[in-house]
Amino acid sequence: MKVVCVAWGSLLWDLKGFPIVGEWQEGGPLLPLEFARHSDGEIVSLVLMEDGPLQPTFWAPVAVETLDAAREALREREDVRNHATEWVGSIPQPNGIDYLHSEAMAAWLKSNGADAVVWTALPPKSRDRNGRLPSVDEAVQYLHSLTDDDWSRAESYIRHSPPGLRTPFRERFESVFGWTPTSPDK
Repeated sequence: MKVVCVAWGSLLWDLKGFPIVGEWQEGGPLLPLEFARHSDGEIVSLVLMEDGPLQPTFWAPVAVETLDAAREALREREDVRNHATEWVGSIPQPNGIDYLHSEAMAAWLKSNGADAVVWTALPPKSRDRNGRLPSVDEAVQYLHSLTDDDWSRAESYIRHSPPGLRTPFRERFESVFGWTPTSPDK
């Protein structure tokens, strides 16, 4: 079974053991993404949104034999709790789970020639509430409240995110903080 992964955030520059074959490739599905998750690991990470400007994504084959193995490898990499299986998206979908933009993923998968696709399906998060979408002003205020170490991690995540992602939050972060895109190795 050929399984591929679609990615847009830190997975692109920090695999943390996630097994891909080769390098990330351009040409994943265009999806609405935003820096709308206040998370402990990456401070303000990119998540798939219900709507918004479409953004480019990347993809790579996953070096596993089954869809279940790919889902588990991504769950471990993203540090998703075992009971939150809906936070690892896939086509084919597990029974009873309907993912945001699964139609776009399925259409892209069909044109890609793979058998299955996985992706990180974490929801927006603000004020310690999963599913709560922060406003851009709340995101800026949140960033202003960070300690030095957390500030550096947030800046690094935002700046290392692909330059082609031009979201409203990123544009505000650039104007307020000067956090323009850079390559991950800098």
